[in-house]
Amino acid sequence: MKTNYILILTCLLLCFACSKDQVEEEVIKPKEEEVIQEEEKQTFSVNRPDQYALEVVYFMPTDFAVEQSLLNPTLNDISDMILFMQSWYETLMDYNGFGKKTFGLVTDQHGVVKVGVIYGKESSEYYAIEANKPQVRKEVRDFLMKRPAPFSGFKLSDHMLILGPQKSKIGYFGGGTWAVAQSDDFSMHEMPGFFFNGLQLEESAKQYSGMLHELGHGLGLHHNARKASKKPLTSLMGDWGIFTYHSEPDRMIITQADCAVLDKCQIFNRTDNGIVYYKNRPNNTLKSMSISKDVTASKIVMSGSFTSDQVTPYVNVGFDFKNVDQTFPNDSYDEIFYLVSTVDEGNNKYSFSLEVEYADLFNGFQTNHKSNAEIEINAITESGFGGFGRNNKIFDGHFYTTDLATKIPNDDILYAYEAHEFTDRSNWTITANTEDVGQGFVANQAIDGDLNTYWQCQWPYKIAEKGAHEININMGEVKSIKGMYFYSKRANHQWRPKHIVVKTSTDGTSFTTSADVTINSLAEAEEVKLNFDNSTTTQHIKILVDEIYTTKTASNDQNLLFSEIDILL
Repeated sequence: MKTNYILILTCLLLCFACSKDQVEEEVIKPKEEEVIQEEEKQTFSVNRPDQYALEVVYFMPTDFAVEQSLLNPTLNDISDMILFMQSWYETLMDYNGFGKKTFGLVTDQHGVVKVGVIYGKESSEYYAIEANKPQVRKEVRDFLMKRPAPFSGFKLSDHMLILGPQKSKIGYFGGGTWAVAQSDDFSMHEMPGFFFNGLQLEESAKQYSGMLHELGHGLGLHHNARKASKKPLTSLMGDWGIFTYHSEPDRMIITQADCAVLDKCQIFNRTDNGIVYYKNRPNNTLKSMSISKDVTASKIVMSGSFTSDQVTPYVNVGFDFKNVDQTFPNDSYDEIFYLVSTVDEGNNKYSFSLEVEYADLFNGFQTNHKSNAEIEINAITESGFGGFGRNNKIFDGHFYTTDLATKIPNDDILYAYEAHEFTDRSNWTITANTEDVGQGFVANQAIDGDLNTYWQCQWPYKIAEKGAHEININMGEVKSIKGMYFYSKRANHQWRPKHIVVKTSTDGTSFTTSADVTINSLAEAEEVKLNFDNSTTTQHIKILVDEIYTTKTASNDQNLLFSEIDILL
């Protein structure tokens, strides 16, 4: 019995112990708080601090539209490509002596470029029509005008790169502040063994150099070729540049003249420099120009001066060879530019000089077109004028020929010009037999010192009905003069003198003919320095014009205008 009691007691104790253990195991512990990871918020900035940024967009016609979620690989490839382009431009700017300058880009906190996605309103067949090409830019501008965050909070720029699928038919072209290009594959890969100034060169699978070329136009670069002295390098914007990049990428460069344009391009500069880009066109006046030949040194020698109301650190002197087989803008791939730093002489006046070896113009590209050329000079301002789409020519229209056998320019290259310095005409009075009072083109505007204003006759004018155009001047005092100066130019159709008779008088009653001349051409009639055979003492001047030149050849009108009239002392 005692044994049974002990067994029962032992079992009870064991049961109690098991029950306690079960209670301890079943105690419900407090749940840990669930951690919810928030999606990382994208933040954006310009990857060149305080600098303007290039707008980059991907444009899809309706028949190429893809959901944005499926575009991420393409957008990432575009980001890699444009980042390499940014580094390439920086390397070439440094190579040409302008330091490590390049355009800015909008990137997120991981360095990925923000690419705007735009769904076109029309199909690719619509955009393929030449007349509809501008619609692409219009739709992009409309998108950018309504730009949502994250673009707010920092300044972008006037420049945009528009990319699209290869068969989207949006094309390849550029125009000063915009560029359009297309490709099916934007992915980049290194080109083993090819470097330029330490930069490992890369390319995308398709159309890379073509996209780089069009971006150049969108940054303001003209077509232009390398000089002979730069062989074997080639130019991105001319000669064989875009065709050599795939096989020999270390040969393709941006010319020094191009880099001068980029140096003053909006998106290569800071937003806080106080400069307003591309808004107010410069007012320039050529003061002197000389072109001669140094036969001994086999060089073309040039010098000139001009005034400008904007700071102008550079001029690009261009030799544009006349390729009759091509039309604008494809006729200028062989143009060669020389960069010249100007000398600031004070009072808004700048001068420059340049020597060009004859042989340097014979770079091996389109040599059969080197016999005829035009010299032009683009002034590059701090405000960004002087590039493609923002031309700022201070001199052009001087054509010359070259003997291809000797590579020596003919004497028609010779040129000399000195701008007229206006006399004090504050005491003058001037009248005309007719004037366009309604539009304000009155006679006094021909002696106001402003080349942008002018006197214009009352039109339409018929010489057979009304007689010769007649202008009478009273200088207010008797002077000895050697001749007359006439300037005639406006923005629209030109009406210039062809046959001029100048009569002089001391009393305003009895007149003597001091000059009777016929101007050779419309171009020569723009600015006429009419020298008398002998100096003449006079106070009163009568000017008669009974024949005119005009660019409005379909008209029978014989209108006339003078921007300025003065005397030669």
